[in-house]
Amino acid sequence: MAVDQTFLLAQDGTFVAQQGASSWWILLQENDVANDQVEISLQKTVINERTQLPVIANVRTEATALGAIPTTLEYKLYNLSACKVIKDWTSLTAAAQASFVISAINNAIEINSHEAERIDLMVSADRGLSTEAVGRVQYKIQNLAGHE
Repeated sequence: MAVDQTFLLAQDGTFVAQQGASSWWILLQENDVANDQVEISLQKTVINERTQLPVIANVRTEATALGAIPTTLEYKLYNLSACKVIKDWTSLTAAAQASFVISAINNAIEINSHEAERIDLMVSADRGLSTEAVGRVQYKIQNLAGHE
């Protein structure tokens, strides 16, 4: 049985890991000026190809961990196994909590000879601004057709 984990990469490079029960979160704050963190929650970290994947992104203040409404909120999908952008930065409604679904078409296997492919999901609050915070999580897509 796989155990989901929570990871936090701090500005000083400190890496902290902690086990979670039902979801996978990774927090990554990329800018010293940022007061926010982006937490990404997935119901599963391994899915079948061509399956939708619900996502919840929470933006929180670093100091109080309370919800924070960013100026902008966007997400991007990158297939690490195929070295390919699946979906470039796409706007979400800026809110302290955003729910969205990664479509089945965006969860397709790119290289049929792969048993599975690893996807990198990034959610950015205030991308390009001095207050930018980025959350990042990876999940795996299983190739149902088999591999050749």
